[in-house]
Amino acid sequence: MPPRDEFFVRFRPEPPEIECGDQPMFRGRVRARIARQARATGELTVMATTFDPGASTAWHTHDSDQTLVVTAGTGALEDEQGVHPLHAGDVVTVPRGHWHRHLAAATDSMTHLSVTAHGQHHLIPDPQS
Repeated sequence: MPPRDEFFVRFRPEPPEIECGDQPMFRGRVRARIARQARATGELTVMATTFDPGASTAWHTHDSDQTLVVTAGTGALEDEQGVHPLHAGDVVTVPRGHWHRHLAAATDSMTHLSVTAHGQHHLIPDPQS
């Protein structure tokens, strides 16, 4: 860690929006803005993701805990225990290795900020099929 007098702050304009629909991780129209990309152990990925109504991630796990802060709309986090509704202002932490998916409500979009430590996400077969 650098000495306190060598502190670095980077301000940048809003990151560009990325269309995610052609990636296996997503279902439906999903857009992301990556504010910070983890490139090494100890770093964090910080990303704002917007799901159109009915859009979702595929079922997956992460190598580290993931914290979601819902900033707009309504949706849910689904896991083996069921569907957990999410609304703007909700904060949830998904433990590493816990299979889940994020989804917008059928009639409303959802935007969340995700914070995840460096590592991989792993797609898993849909447990509902």
